Amino acid sequence: TRPEMWEEMKVLDQGSNEELILYHLDHSGVRGLSSKELGIRTGLYGKALLRLLDKLLGTKKIVKVEGEEGRFIGSVLYDQLKEKATEILEEFHRANPLVRGLSKEELKSRLFPRQGPVKLYQRMLADLVRQGAIVQEKDLVRLSGHEVSLDEDEAQERAKIEGLFIEAGFRPPTREEALKKCGGKSAGKIFDLLVREGELTRVKEGIFFHKKTLEKLSAMVVEFINKNGELSVTDFRDLTGGLSRKYMIPLLEYLDNKRITIRVGDVRRLRG
Repeated sequence: TRPEMWEEMKVLDQGSNEELILYHLDHSGVRGLSSKELGIRTGLYGKALLRLLDKLLGTKKIVKVEGEEGRFIGSVLYDQLKEKATEILEEFHRANPLVRGLSKEELKSRLFPRQGPVKLYQRMLADLVRQGAIVQEKDLVRLSGHEVSLDEDEAQERAKIEGLFIEAGFRPPTREEALKKCGGKSAGKIFDLLVREGELTRVKEGIFFHKKTLEKLSAMVVEFINKNGELSVTDFRDLTGGLSRKYMIPLLEYLDNKRITIRVGDVRRLRG
């Protein structure tokens, strides 16, 4: 018989109420136990159980996960989960230095190979943010010390791609065309970085515009409608130098989606 088994039997037979609670939480894993489930396992109920739980919470031996039943898990396991989460992020940053962060869903799936408790995961992320270990940015998570940094060649590739799209204006190349012209080994990753950072915006499948181009377009359209009251498709074509429908329609829809314009019949007007 394993020595640990004798220790476990000793706790179950002779352990204090505190030791019993910690034993059952240690064996419940990430799912944890509710106060009702702890009562069934320990034979403690009502105020006696609540007093002990409050004491263990006060000494930070257990963690309460807010949720349906107010579940509890052991602090040792909770700290291990936080440590594992930061290790996953460290490995991800090493493998993907040009990517700002890992999606929260991906981190969750790596941390909990099976379906993990949502409330526990949310509580853990909130604690790591509060402790300054990680940063949440929308649906991404990163270590607080991680910043995307480019070496000299990568910085040149970035400048090439941006220059290509700025120069192309309202008739930008496709992703494939841009990568072919730039030809750098990291061009694909740099392109994706520019999209994530908002320097390039996808307005339709395969069609990307530089941020400066879209800002210029928005200013032109606002000025035109302020002067003329509305903007027709023909006006828009003339305004953008005779664009084809391939670019015109996605750009008009972009302006609508950004709530700059609103379609009224066959024309656009300023929203609000």
